[in-house]
Amino acid sequence: MKTIFIFMMMLSLSAHAGKGLRGNGFPSGEHFNLNLLGKKAGFKCPDAEFDEYGNQIFGNVIFFPREEDNKPITILMESGKKGPKNAPNTASLEVTDWCTESFSNNGASLRLPQNDKGYRVYARITGKPTDNPSLSLSSELAYVQDENGNDLLFLGLVDSTGVFSSDGEDLSRTDSTKKGKGVQKATDLTGLFEYSGNVCYLQADSDLYCLDESGQNTCSAYDLCCIDRELDGIYDRCDPLSVVGVDLNLDGLLECPVADQESNTYFSEQAQCKAYDSEWVFNIGDFVGLIWNLDNNGSYNVQIRFYPNK
Repeated sequence: MKTIFIFMMMLSLSAHAGKGLRGNGFPSGEHFNLNLLGKKAGFKCPDAEFDEYGNQIFGNVIFFPREEDNKPITILMESGKKGPKNAPNTASLEVTDWCTESFSNNGASLRLPQNDKGYRVYARITGKPTDNPSLSLSSELAYVQDENGNDLLFLGLVDSTGVFSSDGEDLSRTDSTKKGKGVQKATDLTGLFEYSGNVCYLQADSDLYCLDESGQNTCSAYDLCCIDRELDGIYDRCDPLSVVGVDLNLDGLLECPVADQESNTYFSEQAQCKAYDSEWVFNIGDFVGLIWNLDNNGSYNVQIRFYPNK
């Protein structure tokens, strides 16, 4: 197992000459590799490996069940405007938990290096064409945090109506347009990483967040009603004034309610919000966690490549 991890890590960033799509459907150019390997029931997740200096070896392989059972199959991908949480300066794709739920206590996870221009993402199923294996993928936000660790998603500062450019993608091993059992060319999965919606910050100085490269303000003021259950200055939840506000003085002007149904006091706040349209999802917060939900049907060798935009 150690040999595989080291070998895969060495190949995690590859370079190819030329431009455009190659014969297998993958673009040419520098990229990070992620390999999903399907395993049968009863597979024992390998232990972590360390080099001679005691540093953990992070490969680029994730093990997942070849056939669905009663457990979910998820991969947490971590990156952000400041890089992955706990390792913001990483320069390579690092798999930090290499087994999904069927083989460990939780889902798999990886760290993707920061790139403010985002990546193009492609995937392909290979291996023997046994009953035409397939794989379905969809995305959801796990967390969006500012540099102080405030969870904007939990607070309600990430638009609950935000959407990804793609609702989901389906991969199959066999190309139905060709005779025989030829391997399907790589599928563009970039839409699973493109997010549209509002993201708000409560910080007093929002220049670093709101000003673009030319110094123009890209944010809009947004009135909120926030709950501080412990009265410790840390908000537990924020909601738009337009949603929870009440006309206390019957003058047509909305104000925050005095308290919610559990008698928690509301505080009036004004956030600075930025609207994103098909943005690389890891650019919407300093630290972002994205969950991939997988539905597998027999696939056991899935190649995924991340191409950094220049």
